[in-house]
Amino acid sequence: MHDLLHQPGRDWRNGFVGGRGAALTQNFISVSRGPANSVMALLVAATLGLRSPISSWLSIGEILALLALPVTLLTLRKSRVWVLIIGVASLSGLYGMLLASWSLAADPSRHLDPSRQIFDLGSLVGLVTMTLAGVWCIQILGTTKFLAAWAVGMIPVAVWGNSVFSNNPWKFGLALPVSLLIFIALGTRFRGSRVLAVAIISIICLFFGYRSWLLIVLIAFVSILVAQDSSKWRSGRWRTLLKGSVIAGVAWALSGLVLQLVLDGVLGPSLRDRTNLQIQWGDGNLILGARAEWGAALGLFGSNPLGYGVGVTPSNTDWTIAVRSMYMPEGLQDTSNVSGYFRAGAIEFHSVLWNFWSHYGWAGFLFWGIILGIIVFGFFVIQTQSISTVNFVPHATILISLVWDLFFSPTVLPNIAAALAVAISLILSQGRYGERMSRS
Repeated sequence: MHDLLHQPGRDWRNGFVGGRGAALTQNFISVSRGPANSVMALLVAATLGLRSPISSWLSIGEILALLALPVTLLTLRKSRVWVLIIGVASLSGLYGMLLASWSLAADPSRHLDPSRQIFDLGSLVGLVTMTLAGVWCIQILGTTKFLAAWAVGMIPVAVWGNSVFSNNPWKFGLALPVSLLIFIALGTRFRGSRVLAVAIISIICLFFGYRSWLLIVLIAFVSILVAQDSSKWRSGRWRTLLKGSVIAGVAWALSGLVLQLVLDGVLGPSLRDRTNLQIQWGDGNLILGARAEWGAALGLFGSNPLGYGVGVTPSNTDWTIAVRSMYMPEGLQDTSNVSGYFRAGAIEFHSVLWNFWSHYGWAGFLFWGIILGIIVFGFFVIQTQSISTVNFVPHATILISLVWDLFFSPTVLPNIAAALAVAISLILSQGRYGERMSRS
């Protein structure tokens, strides 16, 4: 993976640009950072998730970035990471169309919805162009300012763009952007300010009963603590592997601790009762009980492992297999999100992994794996830096949250694109200038 992300033909590491007001950026292509470009980058970042009137998969930020051609497309030049991403996205679209033809022939009761086919293919285009726009913004602003602008822009998206927002505002939209803003605002203000930020976010999570986000924030914070004290670790690749093992072990321990606190009722009786019920539904497995959509996906994967293709609407047989495979009582199965989506002609599993599989087949698995690999690699780049005075918690938070989203959340393009842009910029900035970070 590392070799694929190098820029051929020149030493991109010497192009790193650091300084006050810009977090880890990498100027592997000369980009003007004048006032006009800075204003444009702020607008693009803040509107990257704002749906345009043209299409749901094309955001206002993307349109602004594309209008700035050819400046934004400079990020494509001589970078193998873009060859990889664009190549796999194109393969997924092509394979998804071929798969749709096979899927319709295998079950004539399925149908092809042209508008949904355009949406499924457009989502690939939207993901690539959003990521391109994000990387360009980071070249101009740096990762910290980019994340701040992006988070501010995602708040109105959450408030007005989510039909279930009022049910749990923190869980259904505000957790990620507000947490990023809290970490950015408090992260370097005074000694212990990051602990205060974690405490504030944790209290909000407990109030709204958001277990998974509490765990994500704790893991992100602990991962930075582990990375900070580099002097106690062996140098080189073994140090990074050892840190990764420690972080994975801590994450596992934190998961067990949070679960035990929930089951003991320390975090509230309603959360305890809901967790016990989900464990019961999942036959002892909290993940299957809490993410019942995985049961639907696994049931369909067992009956049709190749996937369905872009624009394919499920048949009654597909509905029956999916809904009856979910780990929940039959009455709740019939009123579940999966049941609603399938009845409306959409295949949706509340999981990027299984959504990619259903639309793009095994090519979707490959694309998902590439995204996961870039995100994990970007996270481990953080672990290689000397970051004792740098607030890297926001970066770790969005990367770790996307790892969770790739498994257990719906396909939200702005979140994937923003995390990918951060990870790509971190990777391309790695080198002997990688420790010249800004403090913003």
